[in-house]
Amino acid sequence: MPVGSAARLFAADLQLAGRVLKSRAYFGPHPTNLNRREEFRPAYGEYLAARAAGGAALVVTEVASVSREDWPYEYAPLLPAAASSLAATASAVRGEGSLLVAGIGHAGGQGSSAHSQQVLWAPSPFAETTTNELSAELEEEAIEAIIADFATAAASAVAAGCDGVELNAGQFSLIRQFLSPLTNQRGDRWGEDRALFASAVLEAVRRSVAGGVVGMRLCIDELAPWAGILPPRAAEIFADLADRVDYLVLERGSIYTHHATCPDFHAGTAFLDEALAEFKATCPLATPLALVDGRVTVREAEEMLATGEVQLAELTRALIADPEALARLAAGGSERPCVACNQGCQVRDPRNPVVTCAFNPDAGHEAEAKMRDGVARGRARDSRPAELLVAGGGLAGMEAALHATRLGIRVRLYEASGQAGGELALLAGHGPNPRLARLLEYYLSALATAKVEVRLSHPLTSSDLLAAAEAGNPVVVATGGLYLPRPSNLARLTENAPVGSPRVVGAAQALREPPQTGCKVVLFDPTGGPWAMNTVDALLTAGVSLALVTPDRLPGSQLALTGDLVPAAQRLARAGVPCFTDTTVAGLTSGGVSIEERFGPGRRTLEAEVVVDCSPAVAAGGWPEHRLIRPAGDALAPRGWQAAVLDARRAVATLTAEVADGGL
Repeated sequence: MPVGSAARLFAADLQLAGRVLKSRAYFGPHPTNLNRREEFRPAYGEYLAARAAGGAALVVTEVASVSREDWPYEYAPLLPAAASSLAATASAVRGEGSLLVAGIGHAGGQGSSAHSQQVLWAPSPFAETTTNELSAELEEEAIEAIIADFATAAASAVAAGCDGVELNAGQFSLIRQFLSPLTNQRGDRWGEDRALFASAVLEAVRRSVAGGVVGMRLCIDELAPWAGILPPRAAEIFADLADRVDYLVLERGSIYTHHATCPDFHAGTAFLDEALAEFKATCPLATPLALVDGRVTVREAEEMLATGEVQLAELTRALIADPEALARLAAGGSERPCVACNQGCQVRDPRNPVVTCAFNPDAGHEAEAKMRDGVARGRARDSRPAELLVAGGGLAGMEAALHATRLGIRVRLYEASGQAGGELALLAGHGPNPRLARLLEYYLSALATAKVEVRLSHPLTSSDLLAAAEAGNPVVVATGGLYLPRPSNLARLTENAPVGSPRVVGAAQALREPPQTGCKVVLFDPTGGPWAMNTVDALLTAGVSLALVTPDRLPGSQLALTGDLVPAAQRLARAGVPCFTDTTVAGLTSGGVSIEERFGPGRRTLEAEVVVDCSPAVAAGGWPEHRLIRPAGDALAPRGWQAAVLDARRAVATLTAEVADGGL
């Protein structure tokens, strides 16, 4: 029996199609870009096996297309073409005592013709909202062929060693498009009974997998009340399908609300509660249930299981962030909590990145990380460095200290201020994401548990760093970045500013010392990323009178990568924030700031008492050159949380090798 705080998650009393689950933890389907069209690649098997080893009992592959005419995104796998390579993934996951279920689906009109150069097919023509590409209407013969494709794909997955399949009738799915009046205006039998296609697919799949598990992911609310699926209708649909479904996963979202299915922290938690109550009022559930509703930590999952409202804990994002969370909690430890930032795990964007996590960049790169740390651990054991010194107690510094202790190295951490945490502590105290406070709590607790010697209010000089390195002690420099005058930011404008001009501060200072309520503030955002929008949210909470200036076409342009672009625009509109786009700051005036259009003659002055410049910091530099001294995080180059954590881990591994190679 686990001694930690996740006892309900480890209850091994739930069966699906006669198979007993080792826990209640569900790791659901999501795009990873780890696979290829006709191959489930070994790195993907490592990725899933790590979550199974950590305690996930029901693991679902990313959704594979069932038809060659369907192409949801560039690296979406295809079944049965990729079935032979799926066998290795199935073996890896089942070897950990977990069930592997293949996600299968068809994106319909929400796919992409960029790679197939073929038309998109849907129940009725509609424009995909991201690309405005218009789909074509499926004919009767093609519909029957797709139903057969679902059955063939399911059979191939089971033959490859999977325990069953999960049908996607949620976001990016042809099944939901048939179910919804938004996308199905047909006049034939497939439109008169919009649930007919889902029923036919489910019937064909159930026959093809014999006694295998059949799950379903169902949209409970399309957030389009004028025509979309609402909870009572979703309940009616499922009531007719329930006898053929072994478990059910409920989510929300439609062609107009991609961002709402897996939103960031702004959406809060338990956002399906009202919809679920309506659903259950129409269709009381006997089927094991999981919810995708913003609860993204093991602690929240345990609380949800305690209420009895679900039988499976949806822990996809939690286990991306920390695949060992369940095992660590079972041993009485704590989890590295997901903060719902969506900054590494959302991969459907033009960059085609591999899935990872802002605070666990080894996610998606398990084999590389295992090799890196295995070599470093062996070298640390052989060379026995006296200790590692870490200069700076921000994210990179704390991560370096913890990673070194995992490799068996003793650590001393020095922080110039009176509090460890750096930017993380700053946002945890003043930013809009309350989950960051839990993450900071995890780091501080983990440092104490690992017996890292932390010395606060104790800056290290260059002489200190060099002396430590000369004595054979490796040093990680994680002293952060600086807000300095340079051509790309506003600090340079203060040099010749007139009397009475507004005060110019960096974003960090604005968070540390927020302007008073009612203060007139102009925020300049040249990068369009989450750092600036976090600052906007914090300033609005402080009650300032805010205007936003950006050279981009849209405020927060890079938030498209996290799914927060549309919600951020809505928040700005509700708060009445005037936004000046395609605009830059030209200079400071007495009592204001002069702005000008980038591509036109327009120029005006905005009243301002404070100008908040969200230009990125620069690396501070100044550390001595020595083979046992390595920078990490913003001290190397300010690039965000993910880079800071990865820099820290790599710096520790590199320094361990330097100690071993130097014979110290």
